[in-house]
Amino acid sequence: FAEQGYLVLQPQFRGSSGLGYKHAVSGYGEWGRNMQHDITDAVKFFTKQGMVDEEKVCIVGASYGGYAALVGGAFTPDLYKCVVAINGVGNLVDFQAWIKEERGRSSSAMKYWEAQIKGFDENDDDTHKQRSPELFANAFSAPVLLIQSEKDDIVPPRQSVTMYRALKDANKQVEKIELKGEGHNLSSRETRIQALRAAIEFVNKHI
Repeated sequence: FAEQGYLVLQPQFRGSSGLGYKHAVSGYGEWGRNMQHDITDAVKFFTKQGMVDEEKVCIVGASYGGYAALVGGAFTPDLYKCVVAINGVGNLVDFQAWIKEERGRSSSAMKYWEAQIKGFDENDDDTHKQRSPELFANAFSAPVLLIQSEKDDIVPPRQSVTMYRALKDANKQVEKIELKGEGHNLSSRETRIQALRAAIEFVNKHI
C-alpha cells in the first residue's frame, strides 16, 4: 500500500504485543471497544494534522484486524470509504460457539478467547451481540471486501459467509473472495499475492 502512494497507519492499539505485559492485557475485554477507539482516534489525529484526507480513508485488516475493519465499517461508518477484512470475525457469539465445539468448553483455547473477548469479569453474551458487526449490517455505508481462507482453522470460513449474507440482505455493496487451499496466516506465496492484489485493487477503486 505504501508503494501505491498511500499513508499506511498501523497503530499499536491496546492489546498489541511488543509494548509490555500491561499494554497487552489492557486489551482484554476491549474487542470493539477501547481497542477500536484507539484506531479511530489515530485516524482522527492524523486527519487533524493534515496528513490524511478524510474523504479517502479505508480500513484494511487480517485476523483480529479483519474484525477491527468490520467494526470500523459498522460503528464508525462515516470514517471509512471502504472496508477490507481478511479472515476476520463478524459474529462473536458464533465465533465462541465454534471454539467451544471445536476445542471444548474447558480447553486452553476457550479460556484464551474468553479472556480476549469478554475480559475477566463479563459473562453476558449480550455483550458479544453488541460488538458483532454482522448484526449491524444495516449500519454499513462503505463497500466491503471479504477475503476468506478455505481451510482456516483459527477463524472459521463461515464467519465470512454469514457476514456476506448479512450485508447482501441489507442491500450493501459487498464482495467475497475465497482463497483455495489456504489457511489462516496466508502461508502460500500465491494466495498471499492474490489477497494483496485484491485488497489494493479494491481500495484503488473506492478512493
